[in-house]
Amino acid sequence: MRRSEKKHNQFIEIMGTLKRVFLKLWLRLPIRLRAALIIIAAFLLVSGIYNKMIHGRTWMSRTTINGVDVSGKTIDQSLDLLPDGKDYSLLIHGRGDRDLTILASDIGYHISMDRDKMEDFFKKQHALIRFPWSSRSYKVKGVADYDEALLTNYLDQCLFMKGSEDYPITEPVSADVVYSKKEKKPVVKKEVYGNSLNKDVFCKAVEEAIKDGVKEIDLDDKDSYPDMYKAPGLTSDSKEIKQGVEDYKAYINRYICWDMWEGETYTITPDQILDLAYYKDGKMACRIYKLEKIIHKLCDKYRTAGKDRNFVTHKGKTVRITEGDYGWNMDYAKTLDQAETALAENLDADAADRYLADPSESNRAQVTVHLKPQYKTEAFRRDDKTYQEWDPDTYTEVSIAEQKVYVHRKGKIAFSCRTISGLPVEGRETGKGVYSVKGRSKDRVLKGDDYETPVKYWIRLTTSGTGFHAAPWQQWDKWSRTYYKKHGSHGCLNLTDADAKKMYEILEKGEAVFIY
Repeated sequence: MRRSEKKHNQFIEIMGTLKRVFLKLWLRLPIRLRAALIIIAAFLLVSGIYNKMIHGRTWMSRTTINGVDVSGKTIDQSLDLLPDGKDYSLLIHGRGDRDLTILASDIGYHISMDRDKMEDFFKKQHALIRFPWSSRSYKVKGVADYDEALLTNYLDQCLFMKGSEDYPITEPVSADVVYSKKEKKPVVKKEVYGNSLNKDVFCKAVEEAIKDGVKEIDLDDKDSYPDMYKAPGLTSDSKEIKQGVEDYKAYINRYICWDMWEGETYTITPDQILDLAYYKDGKMACRIYKLEKIIHKLCDKYRTAGKDRNFVTHKGKTVRITEGDYGWNMDYAKTLDQAETALAENLDADAADRYLADPSESNRAQVTVHLKPQYKTEAFRRDDKTYQEWDPDTYTEVSIAEQKVYVHRKGKIAFSCRTISGLPVEGRETGKGVYSVKGRSKDRVLKGDDYETPVKYWIRLTTSGTGFHAAPWQQWDKWSRTYYKKHGSHGCLNLTDADAKKMYEILEKGEAVFIY
């Protein structure tokens, strides 16, 4: 026998047993009780059939849909009774205790009930016999619909996006580190959160609320909408800001010291640094225009190049030299770079704290950056009073009046020779002053607006191109003290080949050359 047939036979056997048991129990009941039960059963059956007959096209009694009583109503009539969403509104809470309400009419909002679902419930309700006193409750989900273009335009123009005079849109501002004159130390300037929305997040949140039939949302609910508002990049609790306070402290509490020479220093003090320092984008910076003024002042203070000098000629006559570039002249660009590097150097914040607590010499030394002066030109020695800075034993003089060159060595004239200076007209005369020997070259091509001349034994004196060199084209046999007035050079000091070679051999780089 198959397994399925066996189970079927077992079921028939069980049902037969139950039938026999029920029949025995029924027959044991009193005749009156049995009659009463039959009458009740008949009444219930007739009532159910009657209820079904009179509600063939309507909902049966005690029927509700979404809490609305639709008893005795057709499907169309019940649809009219259910809410259509025209009284819907969405209340939006924003920052600054401002609210915005979107009405159904603003966006063409309405609710469409699921008719297919209602018809399905209706068929199931009428498929069985229902008694008049039995109740049925159904839930039919409505589908919210609205005009997307109207909603988009509404949100674009709404208070929370456009702002108003009494509700301006404020962008977030990161926390900052600033110096408090009152507290005399760097402090944290708190961040500003503002009320500027992330538009995409805002629009999505409103759309979802409308679709779900939600009637109230809070844009500042960080659990629901963590990215609703634009956030400041850095807050007061940010690690970068806390470190910024320490960096600021170390930045301004330092000394930048140039050791000019023995016993002479030039120092940028913490007060000066405080005036030019500020914190930006997570790091310290300086107002470069203020630093440039300080460096200009430094360079001007120690520049002796071009200062007026008294010079005693080989004849013992004192002449006043007012031009030239000989002397000390700091390299502005390199000095500025030194200062910027010194400001950027990471000093220990603890050292700054120790100095602030006890500004002793030892603690000051821990916050001092020492620098070596950078010069464009240097002299033999320092003399900030009379500017007699050249080597008194090694220098050269050129007398324009005599048209002669005198080379001094060990306090005496070691060599002298004739020269032809520049033609005494504008643009060609030899400039007077004290200069230094800047370089030498055995062969060089001198170029000007109207000439290009190769020369030998070139000795540069000025940055503009004046120097000594051989000039074999000159008529040296006709040389005189006035020869240059008609046959002068373009500004250089012309020499014979032999004299140029000798000068090339004995003049030293950096040597002072007086032209008067």
